[in-house]
Formats: sequence, structure tokens, C-alpha cells
Amino acid sequence: MVDTKRVALIIGGSRGIGAAICKRLAAAGNDIILTYAQSTESANSVADECRKHDVNARAVRCDAGDIEAGARLVKQIVDDHGRIDILVNNAATLILGDLLNVTQDMFDSNVNVNLKGVFFLTQAVAQHMPQGGRIVNIGSVFG
Repeated sequence: MVDTKRVALIIGGSRGIGAAICKRLAAAGNDIILTYAQSTESANSVADECRKHDVNARAVRCDAGDIEAGARLVKQIVDDHGRIDILVNNAATLILGDLLNVTQDMFDSNVNVNLKGVFFLTQAVAQHMPQGGRIVNIGSVFG
């Protein structure tokens, strides 16, 4: 039997806006894969809430700024589900400092998570997204 549920990948789905998106997509009958950076407990709690809607849901720790980790995640999802129908890029970071104290590491972290990670993950997902798939990019550091 072929699974007809859509597969949704929510980057940064363990709290705030991302958690709400996960729960809403699950309520609509979509299988959920959500990523998180730090709180395994929060991420697993969101996945548990999603499963109450009779969908598959799992939380995966993945650094949104690590392009290779994102590519591995996409490959694993495609191996498991055959496709990704919905991608929500919701992870963001904002490391601040005054002009004279911003380091290259601080700058790179912002760029990697907020720009490079989003671009290259979207590129990887688009290769496995069927016609009618959806990509949503959210620009907020107050998740």
C-alpha cells in the first residue's frame, strides 16, 4: 500500500513558530520531520503532539548551518519516504556584537544558518519535491 500522506520537513520545529507549524501540518494529516538545535526534550514533545493526529512524526537534531548535515538529512528522508512535499525553513540565529567586537565566527554563524543553510537545503529538497510541493521561508529570529 502506498502512503498518500504528504511529508513535511520543518527546520527549526521544536519551539515557537516552528512548533506551531508542525502541529498545524500534523493536524492537516501530514507526516512530520522536524529539526532542532538544542532541546531534545522540546523537540520530542512537539513530535509527540503531532503523533496525536495519527501521523508519523520524528525529531532530528540537525545544525541548520551545516550544509552536509542538511544533505544527509534530505537523503535519509527521501530513502524513508520517497519524497519531501513541504519544506519550511524556520531556523534562524542572531549573534550580535558592536562593530568592533564582531568576530568572523559570529558573522559566519549568522550567514551559515540564515542564508547558506536555507539556500543549500532548499536546493537539496527541491530535487526530491513532486510537482505541487511547497517551500516556505520564514525570516524571524524570535521563534
